Amino acid sequence: MKNTLLTSITLLTATLSSQAATLVHFVDGTDADDLALTTNNAPVSADYSVSNLTANGFQTGSVITRTEFGAGNDIPGATGEWLFQRGAYTGGSANSDSDYYGFTVTNNSGTGLNLDAFSFDAISVTNDANQFIIAEFQLYYQIDGGGFSTIGSTFAAESPTGVTANVSEFSPKITPSIDLSGIGAVADGSTIEFRLSVHDNSGSQAKASFIQNIELTAVPEPSSTALIGLSGLSFLLRRRR
Repeated sequence: MKNTLLTSITLLTATLSSQAATLVHFVDGTDADDLALTTNNAPVSADYSVSNLTANGFQTGSVITRTEFGAGNDIPGATGEWLFQRGAYTGGSANSDSDYYGFTVTNNSGTGLNLDAFSFDAISVTNDANQFIIAEFQLYYQIDGGGFSTIGSTFAAESPTGVTANVSEFSPKITPSIDLSGIGAVADGSTIEFRLSVHDNSGSQAKASFIQNIELTAVPEPSSTALIGLSGLSFLLRRRR
C-alpha cells in the first residue's frame, strides 16, 4: 500500500509540473493581402491578455501573407499562408529595435506565469545568383519595459549555393524551439514583450523570409483540485507510517 501511495504521489507531482499549455499561436491565414496571421489562435483565457502580432521596422508595405514566392514558386514543404517580408530587413547583426515581429502577454492570473518555450517555423529564399543568403532570427524579451535581453541562440535559414539568376531557391524549413524557463515566473499584473528579430548577411534586395507557426507555451499553476488530491495522498501516506 505504501509503495502504491508513493507511486501515486510521484505520478501526480510529475503531471502537475510537466504539462505545458499554449498561450499564443500565430498560425495560418485566410487573406493573401493582409496580416491575417497576426491574430492569436490559442484558446482564449481571461488569465492572460495577448496582443496581436506586429511587424516593425521593415520597409513599408514589405510584409504581407503569401503561399508562394513569385508566380508558381510554391513554398516547399509549407501549408497555408506565411508571413512574408521582401528584401527589406537589416543586413548585419540582430537588434531589438528594428526589423522584428513582436507581441505582448499580460499575466492576469493572480499567480506567477512560468513560461515554457517559444517556437516558430522559418524559410528564406533568394533569386540573386551573386548572393548566398543566410536569414537569421534572434529572440528578445523584456518585462514591464525593463530593457530587452536575448534568449536562446541565433537561428539561421540558409539559402542554397549556386543560385540561378531570377530562379527562386528556398532554404530548408527551420523549426527552432527556445527554452524560456530561465526567464523565471512573470509576476501577476506584469507584461512580457517578445521581439523576433530578422536580419541577414547581405545587402541584396533579391531575398525574402517567411515565418509562420509562432507559438508560446507555459507551464500552468496546479489547479486547486489537483493540489487537494496531492494533499490527500500525502495525508494517507503519513497515516500509514
